[in-house]
Amino acid sequence: MKKLAILVMAMLLTAMFTAPAFAEDRLSLSGSYFVRGWDVDSGKAGPDQNYYHQRMRVQAKIAVADDVSATIRADIAEAVWGADFTTGSVARPGNAGDNDSNKIHIDRTFVTIDKEAWSFQAGQQFFALGIAEVMDSQITGFNAGLKFAPVNVNFIYAKIDEGDTYNRATPIGDGTIGGLNDAQAAAKAAVDATTDEAALGTEDTDIYAVNVGFEVAGFNSNAFGVMQKDDSPAQAEPWAIGFMTSGTAAGMVNILAELDFFGGDNATNDYSGVNFYVKGDVAINDMFTVGAEVIYGDGDDTDTQISGLTNWDTFTPFSIGTPMDGWVTAFAGSPFDMTGDGAGTIGGTLFVSSTPMEKLSLGGKVGYFETEEDSVTDADMVAFNAWVAYEIASNTKVSMTYLYSDIDEQFINNDAVKTIVLELAVSF
Repeated sequence: MKKLAILVMAMLLTAMFTAPAFAEDRLSLSGSYFVRGWDVDSGKAGPDQNYYHQRMRVQAKIAVADDVSATIRADIAEAVWGADFTTGSVARPGNAGDNDSNKIHIDRTFVTIDKEAWSFQAGQQFFALGIAEVMDSQITGFNAGLKFAPVNVNFIYAKIDEGDTYNRATPIGDGTIGGLNDAQAAAKAAVDATTDEAALGTEDTDIYAVNVGFEVAGFNSNAFGVMQKDDSPAQAEPWAIGFMTSGTAAGMVNILAELDFFGGDNATNDYSGVNFYVKGDVAINDMFTVGAEVIYGDGDDTDTQISGLTNWDTFTPFSIGTPMDGWVTAFAGSPFDMTGDGAGTIGGTLFVSSTPMEKLSLGGKVGYFETEEDSVTDADMVAFNAWVAYEIASNTKVSMTYLYSDIDEQFINNDAVKTIVLELAVSF
């Protein structure tokens, strides 16, 4: 791990300091840095939190040829001040508790071939279907595209797990481990992780998906389907089909909508789910934009509700549009399963954003939600956010975001969760 971290750091630093030696069309660098101060009043849900968190992100893209490129992206020193850094002449994130997530984190390493009639992308990359969690992950795989203007078709394969589900540090006892008896567990411990053996539980888990992109009446639309193939003992094989569209109606109202259906099963339960999301906004004038959202998730008191496959939790309606987009959420579970126990969601929001002066932006959102299946959990939630951001220098902003979320469940007296985040952010 240390050798790999040193190698990646050397590659990134070499790219940064030798960039002038390359032609401008061969190497491009981009990235960001932020440091955030968090203050979280967790109510009765847990202890309060107060800390600083930072991340340096660097992406290098190398143009191998006009139609071929290679990309690497790494997060460096994503860590909490005073906890994941040691003191001294050099700060080494990860040394405190040896937390791997705070070392150099490589999240994208892929190559792209982009031809006139087709495209192909291979490696560690971001896969997404729809806007509302259907498939949302950074994993390894292939994305092959066919360009039939005005229709584009993409075929996706992703490797979720190579089948090494056995924990080799776990001693073999008299019982079973991961559904395997002693003899099976011992045999599995002796084989390589790439071995596919149903009897040992080392079979793989894979994702197969297709997305068709097209335009209808000026609206950019996508229809997609995805399924998970799991030959491991868990036999988790969910599937989803969906449709999303975005565009401008009547020349003034921006609309974003999606409808998804889920099914499948695992070794013990059936899966079900319906996601519906629609957002509309309109610019009142050059300074103000107002809008509304509707969110619906179909709860289930018999099957297991799911709202996405390989979910990376980046769909967070109460932080969309704020400086903390994707980082804070008002829901205990998914936006389509607000309490996280399969009770679903039904509700909506109203929001406003404004740019009262150059370099200054601010906004707020308020929403009310209830569980869709009260027989599972009877709960409602009131939430709101408020945020302000100011550009203090080129590509540099300071901001403050506040989120209030109060979920009241039957027979449970929950206190509201209140989050304040102050941020200094630089993009390059």
